Amino acid sequence: MGIRLSDREFLENLEFLSADPVKKLEEHYTMPHGKRRECSNECNATTLRLRNRAGLVLEIDLRAYNDGVAFRYRLPGADQALHTLLTEHTGFSLPSSSRLWVQPYDETATHSPAYEAFYEDGIAAGTPSHANGWAFPLLFCTANQKHWALITEANTTANFCATRLVNQGTDDLYRVQLPDPRDGNRAGSANPIARLPWEMPWRVIVVGGSPGTIVESTLVTDLSQPSTLTDTSWIHPGRVAWSWWSNQRSPKDAKAQMQFIDLAAEMGWEYVLVDANWPIMDNGNIHEVI
Repeated sequence: MGIRLSDREFLENLEFLSADPVKKLEEHYTMPHGKRRECSNECNATTLRLRNRAGLVLEIDLRAYNDGVAFRYRLPGADQALHTLLTEHTGFSLPSSSRLWVQPYDETATHSPAYEAFYEDGIAAGTPSHANGWAFPLLFCTANQKHWALITEANTTANFCATRLVNQGTDDLYRVQLPDPRDGNRAGSANPIARLPWEMPWRVIVVGGSPGTIVESTLVTDLSQPSTLTDTSWIHPGRVAWSWWSNQRSPKDAKAQMQFIDLAAEMGWEYVLVDANWPIMDNGNIHEVI
């Protein structure tokens, strides 16, 4: 564990200051759609405080759930200076005999990373990562398949970024990696920048005795801030006809989209998704499709 900023680091020779008494957190919330409507967020929580050699304090929030654990870094204080995170040294050491289901992180290009690569199916822990690492989430099980876990992140807000995992192939340690500066066509900084106090995203491990526990877990939304939308009445989940997956040129073709509209009507599906290139349609335009 640890982080390094442009003006401070919390990596070595940290002094333990204090730990809050463990307390039980309990809240209930409603989701407009998803795994279940009524969700229960219950855990035991504490905060550790550590001091580096310069006398600066790092706080680590810890939470223990029935179906997993989570932690996050927090920098206390209050100032108007902007602080830049250079590296996060969080790493997850996996059992050497475990098997992984994980997606290679895309090569950086005009339209990627896009999270469209096929998942690696049951590869051995320690398999060297692709050039750009692995995308979240990472699912793994022990050799006897009695223990399963999903590693991911939660509550990535505007003062941080989505990350990934990398391993060197020399051990089973999977470290958090910040974005490549080329990601997003260099629009903005690849490094998170914020003022203090700074509350960083949760690092999450969902655990269970079977994949079913992982699928049923609401741990990621439990750890995330509530939506700021006050009116969700317009959100109506539904089934979608989507042409791009089988014909990537079809979103440019109004006639092709109308065929998928007819398909959705025939099947009783609620929606049609018109994918990339819809502003430059042939055989009509998006208004005619609508």
